[in-house]
Amino acid sequence: MAATGAVALLPRVSEVPAEYKEYSHSLLVSAGENGDGRLFALETDERVVYTTIPAPSTNLPDLQILRCDRPPPSAVSSIHINCSGTHLALVGPHSVCTMAIPEQKGSRGAFGDGGPEIVCQSVVVGDFYHSSRILEMKWHPLSSNHLVVLTQDGVLRMYNLDAPNTPELAIRVCSDQSAYQATLGNYAVSFDFGPRSGWDWFAVYVLLDSGDVTVICPVVPQQCVVPGSLLQDLHNTTDADTLDWLKQCVVEPGPQQDVVLTPSPQHIPICQGPFRMLPGNSEDNYGCQACRIAAIPAFPTVLVLADQGGFVYLCVTLQTTQPRWKENKDMTTDTLFVLEKIDLEFPATSSLVEFLHDSLTLERVFVSHARGVHCIRLTWLDSLAEFCLTEGAGSALPDVENLRSDVSDLVCTVSLDATQDCTAPVVGLAVATGTSVGYMLCGVTCERELFRLPLRAALTRPIFAGVDTTPPTAATAVPAMVGVEAKVERILQKGNDVPLLKAPDSARPDAQYCLQKLIVLTEAIRSEQLVGCVALASEELKHGVEAQREALHVQQQQMDELQATVAKLLESGQQQAERQRQLQSKSGNLVERLKLVASALDADLPVISDAEAAYNEELQVMQRQLRALQIKQREIESKLRKCQTLSAGRQRPQSAAPTLTNQQQELYKSEIAEINYRIKQLLGGIQNLNISNEKTA
Repeated sequence: MAATGAVALLPRVSEVPAEYKEYSHSLLVSAGENGDGRLFALETDERVVYTTIPAPSTNLPDLQILRCDRPPPSAVSSIHINCSGTHLALVGPHSVCTMAIPEQKGSRGAFGDGGPEIVCQSVVVGDFYHSSRILEMKWHPLSSNHLVVLTQDGVLRMYNLDAPNTPELAIRVCSDQSAYQATLGNYAVSFDFGPRSGWDWFAVYVLLDSGDVTVICPVVPQQCVVPGSLLQDLHNTTDADTLDWLKQCVVEPGPQQDVVLTPSPQHIPICQGPFRMLPGNSEDNYGCQACRIAAIPAFPTVLVLADQGGFVYLCVTLQTTQPRWKENKDMTTDTLFVLEKIDLEFPATSSLVEFLHDSLTLERVFVSHARGVHCIRLTWLDSLAEFCLTEGAGSALPDVENLRSDVSDLVCTVSLDATQDCTAPVVGLAVATGTSVGYMLCGVTCERELFRLPLRAALTRPIFAGVDTTPPTAATAVPAMVGVEAKVERILQKGNDVPLLKAPDSARPDAQYCLQKLIVLTEAIRSEQLVGCVALASEELKHGVEAQREALHVQQQQMDELQATVAKLLESGQQQAERQRQLQSKSGNLVERLKLVASALDADLPVISDAEAAYNEELQVMQRQLRALQIKQREIESKLRKCQTLSAGRQRPQSAAPTLTNQQQELYKSEIAEINYRIKQLLGGIQNLNISNEKTA
């Protein structure tokens, strides 16, 4: 509801301004996946931007006005938001002004202090170089500070917000953008950036008015960040100029970390092409007055071309993009294969076409023009990617003749009465995603009337959702199989839905004309939706039932095998339990036998009598006494030797040597004899005890 209020409060415009008929218009943009459904709407008269608040309050306004501190120097016709959501670009026929988006504060998600009007810092970009009319402007997807501008003089300029007055890179798309060449259709009208795969990371595809397509590679902003694994893949080349450019950009690329590129300003890429269009049997050379180009991030790269006559061409690149800095005579011309031509059924008057790619659903592209909005679903992307990623000759070539996309008319802004020429063209289209708004397509007409259409996310995984640095593989790029219910729902969604009518109030067709149109739409729904789609859905259900039956049969076989395996396991378990019981009984018998053996051994051991025990104790006492006497004997002998040593060492020439008296000698002899006698008694006692022990044994 906040998004409705933001646009409904804009001043109403009675008729389409003149600049919208000749210039690309985009008065409504979304803040992206992380913006929680926030929308930015441009007011062309006051040159301000209205923005919604994700969490509105009943007491506070549900929108804010963002105003530039330096107003744009000329009229503003469109706004564009960068990839990080930090800057808005206000673009007019001769001016580009960038506005810095303030930070969000508070729980409501309002900008700045939450007031109704916020003054933002603004910078005018390349004012000196835009004397020629601006044809298209886009932010570079690899940098939040770089934007690319295509002017009517045939020059593609890239600007850096750090130095906005001078272009960082200027490339002439066409060699001569003179009036003579303009009459031949050899002038650029639109461009788009390549998908994130290989050298397409740095490629810019340019569309000429004649329907030809050229490519410029590499277009790299200064200080842009890319994965290191990407540069490792790009180093696998033998071209000397390419290796030199890579060496100057980064010295040592790492496989895991991101790398900052600083390309040399001396290496200016050239415009390659134009592409050769196949098949080459088109009467009008695939359109006249081409106006828009869009690159779909799929594998291989899909280019969507549109002209002012209401025809859309879906093309596939047959060669990979390669960098070029100088002309080469041996350089081959790349080829585009036109898979499908879609007629949007425009009237005789021409109209500009705008593309809006759905970032959440790879296969869906919205086409906006003066008479409404169409949705194109590229249903053949899955089979084409599977064929390109399957190696060998076993893959089946898709039937190019029968490749058809689903085209539905979402919004009709023209009167149902063909006699009246009253339209309310769509001047803004955006895909809003967020928790508060869900997933929906929002648009605004020139009368400032907002319409919202709920969208459904893709039922299958995107073919190239992980397009980053490595070449795609069959395991990562081919989508997984979806269920029967999802397939049936997808089939029933096909067909021409009744468009949302957004004609101006002045167009009032009569009742008879409306009745005729209602009958035509009813017949279309009955024939295509109720008959064709229901038949396809019933056929798909039959195939699903057969597949379920086969799966049930396989599951039954697996259940039987599992039951047999369980029975075998139970039988084996029972056998193991019986063996365990037998082992337990045997171990008990062994324990009892060991106890009996131990008791028998205890009974056979000899018993010592009391007398023998007393003799043993007396023997031990005598042995201790003997050891003590031996110790005393050794002490006496050591003392005797010490005395002899001292007596020998002393020299007393004046006195005679000391001598023992007879009484002292008799005393020493009696003590020594007593000690010897006691020793003999002890030795005799020991021998007697040993003899008695031997006899007892």
